[in-house]
Amino acid sequence: MAAPLKLGDNPWKVTAIADERGELEPVIEGTTPDIHFADDQVNGDGSCNRYSGAYDTSGVGDLNFGELTTTMMACLELVMDQEQSFLYALDTVDAYSIAGTVLEMRSAGEVVALFEAIPTSLANTEWRLVGLNDGKQAVASVIADTEISATFTEDGTLAGSSGCNTYRATWEAERDSIHIGPAMGTKKMCAGEGVMDQEARYLEVLGLVRNFRMDATNLEMFDDEGSRQLQFIRAGE
Repeated sequence: MAAPLKLGDNPWKVTAIADERGELEPVIEGTTPDIHFADDQVNGDGSCNRYSGAYDTSGVGDLNFGELTTTMMACLELVMDQEQSFLYALDTVDAYSIAGTVLEMRSAGEVVALFEAIPTSLANTEWRLVGLNDGKQAVASVIADTEISATFTEDGTLAGSSGCNTYRATWEAERDSIHIGPAMGTKKMCAGEGVMDQEARYLEVLGLVRNFRMDATNLEMFDDEGSRQLQFIRAGE
């Protein structure tokens, strides 16, 4: 039997947040609010902005968050409302419990947020790239009719198509940190505007990533400054 999960064992994706009436509402489709616990610090995606701060679990089942700081991006009003509800919920939390892969956070005995454990192992997963940082701090879509893929095997090999050629590299990860070794690929030339430049950029970016965030269908990779570099969806989606 697997040991019960603890807060810091993995990140958690939000599945429902209490509204102003105290009723749990599912998160808006296409949003990915989450929470990551590490030592006495917490961070995550609020729905639109990134947030971070301190937390405390001084008593069994107790949970309290310190003042959380956030980035200042603007998003759709519905998304911003959801973010405010989530951050308010965190501000009021005083207890938690974990059952299987489900985390409940409560305030005065009432559930104010529900979470599902996010798997953290990349081993034996396959992904298709949908977004690539263009070097100007913007994540651009992959060129139409090209496919860039990534397969992570248990022996530490990363392989796939880089849009024209195939490539191989090594990878190792611990918690949400990752290091990808230099990629080696075949050398054929492909037609199509921007295809070879896209391939070169992808192989370059693989070496820049330092952290990742994954759920059942999405994989995002970030550099050491927290800028998103790569965005994948699970192969077959």
